[in-house]
Amino acid sequence: MKFLKMIFVSAFLLAQSASADIGVIDKDGKTRLYFFELGFVRVHQCLPYTVFGHQSDENRSSCLEKRNRIPLETFKEALKKLIVTGRGLALGPLTYSEVDAYASPLPSDEEIKAMSEELKKIEDFIRVYGQDNANVLRRNYLTLRINARKNRESAVVKIAAETKKISEMLLSDTLTVVKYSEDKTKFIFKTLADFNPSNQFTCGLQGSVEERIFDCNFNESANIGNYVLVSRDLENKVIYKQLDSDQLWISINHRLVLHKEAEELCHSLNASDLRLGKLNWDLPSKKQLLDARKNKIHLSSNRLSGSFWAKDKQAKLGNAWTVSTLSGSVIDRKKDYVASVLCTQVE
Repeated sequence: MKFLKMIFVSAFLLAQSASADIGVIDKDGKTRLYFFELGFVRVHQCLPYTVFGHQSDENRSSCLEKRNRIPLETFKEALKKLIVTGRGLALGPLTYSEVDAYASPLPSDEEIKAMSEELKKIEDFIRVYGQDNANVLRRNYLTLRINARKNRESAVVKIAAETKKISEMLLSDTLTVVKYSEDKTKFIFKTLADFNPSNQFTCGLQGSVEERIFDCNFNESANIGNYVLVSRDLENKVIYKQLDSDQLWISINHRLVLHKEAEELCHSLNASDLRLGKLNWDLPSKKQLLDARKNKIHLSSNRLSGSFWAKDKQAKLGNAWTVSTLSGSVIDRKKDYVASVLCTQVE
């Protein structure tokens, strides 16, 4: 029985991996490929002017630029969020009014009441003096906002249907190509063309370190040299584990700061709720940053600068060191210099 179950699971996974592709052809010859593989949507940026063939292996081998893989439901939610970039456009089958309602905050009951009263005055005025003497743009805007809830409900239904279509395309056995020349005003083209293959998604928000590593394993950046991804939160605070030492590192997506502020940021993590038990954090040493550079941990750091503060200080001058994870240069900096922050776990 166990053997039969293994055969069934293997056949199921094979069927999933044999799914078809969606090729996206944007203007200026830009191309991108989407396909479904073992529970994940994979997106690959292709070289410009790639011509898609009927063989999936051929398409996938020719599209090896920026790559990502995303759980299907996470991918569908990411597509929905792209609709805010389409305000002012009709994304067939969504109308302009539905796109606007989906992308905008809904008005409150009080706002709807006030707008309805204002709209009635404008319409009464038009009945007496004609449309040419009224603020028609204002009337149209009020009508749009008053109907926002109904339009939002309609948009949600249509978006669900469109994301379902995309799922069906990914799971079919036929190559689908969507093109700017024919599909530029359609939801499916607009969202797939606008999706960024470099997008990074939250993961590892709860559980033990090992459970978090497993949860983040779908990320293309899950393994960088001697580091493995542990967690990424909504604020892009990223935690990596250094495999040879079991130390944890945190990349803080923050403004450039003074050395004193950098120390305070790392020390403040000691009291923060990372849900990883009682851990202490500090700035890394010059040596640790140089070792991290060799393993390219800076690729995950969302850095605002190539220079990161080291813990080391110049006692006589009151200066501190920065290490560039791009060039490897180590520079003695004055107190008023600003740089980026990485924090590491300390005993």
